[in-house]
Amino acid sequence: MSIYSVAQIESLAGISAHKLRIWERRYSFIKPKRTATNIRYYSDDDLTKLINIGILVANGVRVSEIDRLEQNEINQKVAQLSATLKEDVESEIAALTIAMINFDEAAFSCILSKYIEEKGMFSTMMELIYPFLNHVGILWITNKSIPAQEHFISNLIRQKLLRKIDELEPAPEGANKIILFLPPWEDHELGLLLAQYMAKSLKWHVIYLGQKVPFLNINESIDTVNANLVLTLLITPQNEKQKKQFKLFAEGIKAPILVSGNPSQLGEINSPKLHILTHPDDLNKYLTNNPTSN
Repeated sequence: MSIYSVAQIESLAGISAHKLRIWERRYSFIKPKRTATNIRYYSDDDLTKLINIGILVANGVRVSEIDRLEQNEINQKVAQLSATLKEDVESEIAALTIAMINFDEAAFSCILSKYIEEKGMFSTMMELIYPFLNHVGILWITNKSIPAQEHFISNLIRQKLLRKIDELEPAPEGANKIILFLPPWEDHELGLLLAQYMAKSLKWHVIYLGQKVPFLNINESIDTVNANLVLTLLITPQNEKQKKQFKLFAEGIKAPILVSGNPSQLGEINSPKLHILTHPDDLNKYLTNNPTSN
């Protein structure tokens, strides 16, 4: 069983700490446990219940009414609501979050598969997967979810992406080439796979190098394949030595480089070839606005 702080509950359930304290004083549906030093913490069941309660409250159900319901009755009300309301991204993210908490692969896959079937992989990435990953803190490593949950959910999304990447048509003859890689200290590959899908779907020829690639290999690869563009992600916090290594690499790179991830990881880098991406839309626009063939 996982335990969650007030800050994690506030973020994952979308309920402010102030409101949470009021509910705990007035109602009986949530009773957090406390550490030896009197710090409140919550269980998986508490988090699931609060996410469901948040959905009910957002749809007009009074908290005093919810307080009289058993857990199974709360679940039934949420299920009834889901069946009658038009689907929206916030509800889908809440459902994905509950599936993540409970390690429920069937529920998570069902939600993703349905969204992909209705809107396609690209829209699913932009409208659902990326907001969900931001919501649970996986993209920026903000400790909202526990590592086991992060690995569980990342691998499920990774499997979906790999299948969809494999289904895409090869790039046309003469297509521009983009090298995708992660620095030597970085192993959070999911964002790079998202970029691979986007680039390949836009008919770029993708050279995917993957995780923990030495910087010396990048300029060699640029020369070998005559690459037009390089993309990497900076997610895991870097120490000063790593920041210096990346600075030297970025200032000596032979092709334009796109850098996404956590902007705080970038220091003072003097390179006209460096372009910062703050959202997948930026990558989509950059690749779309550049020719896809020589």
